[in-house]
Amino acid sequence: MPVRALCLLLGALPIAAILGACSDDDDGPQCPDVSGLWKVTQHCQPSAVGSQLAVQQSGCNFSTSGGEFNGSVASSGEVSVTGSLAGFPIQCSGTATPVHVTLNCAGNCQVTLERP
Repeated sequence: MPVRALCLLLGALPIAAILGACSDDDDGPQCPDVSGLWKVTQHCQPSAVGSQLAVQQSGCNFSTSGGEFNGSVASSGEVSVTGSLAGFPIQCSGTATPVHVTLNCAGNCQVTLERP
């Protein structure tokens, strides 16, 4: 049963007891929206700079359109990314806002993504 419907059924309870459970946030945690197109503006391999990535997001989880990378973003903006590129495993962590992502990847590779 959706939280909103449950709140309506619980209308007879004291309002203070149900106030926290009856917020408008029925969809779970709110995470920065990282879906859409991103441009690589910094990368340890110069040939990657200028390339673009398409990202799909569901809740706090995301993946690139080709499936090379998967990750999650917390409501705080903390990002974790894993994947494989040319057969090599990739693992990164960093921060994200709706317009800027900064990643520190294994192998001392700093990656920055911005909206094009």
